Amino acid sequence: MNLPTSDEYRAPAPEHHPLPAAAPGAIVMLIGIVLLFHALGWLALPTNWWALAILIPVGASAWGAWRRAATVGYWDRAAVTTLATAGFPLAVALIFLFNLDWVVVWPIFPIIAGLVMLAGALTPHERQ
Repeated sequence: MNLPTSDEYRAPAPEHHPLPAAAPGAIVMLIGIVLLFHALGWLALPTNWWALAILIPVGASAWGAWRRAATVGYWDRAAVTTLATAGFPLAVALIFLFNLDWVVVWPIFPIIAGLVMLAGALTPHERQ
């Protein structure tokens, strides 16, 4: 009886793209430079600049949805709902950045929830 060797179980290494791998480091470095310039008084930031940090998960969700669509070859339910769900933190960030009144803009959240549900219902779950 011939048993397979460990080399036969190995999958080929995925392609390495240095730009996406370097993007988080470049973003963190850019954030540090902006904060340093603000601390030195060379750059005025709005009082609620911290709300920009809420956009980090939005970008991560958008990137994940894009990669999912690229991997499967089309925008499936997982990719579309991931992208639509990013609307929640995006709305929160915009409310803080533009000093919007929560009492006025709260209906945006059920609208986003409905969008997520519609996106899940109207996109294919798996390729037919």
